[in-house]
Amino acid sequence: RRSMKRKASFTCPFNGSCTITKDNRRHCQACRLKRCIDIGMMKEC
Repeated sequence: RRSMKRKASFTCPFNGSCTITKDNRRHCQACRLKRCIDIGMMKEC
């Protein structure tokens, strides 16, 4: 949510094909943010 407030823009070094798991979630911020939005994170909060 902090990223949404700061309007940060992340780019994936692997062309958006990362699989986000508990173990590797810190490796790609772009894919992690995309996954959060896809599963219903509210941008307004």
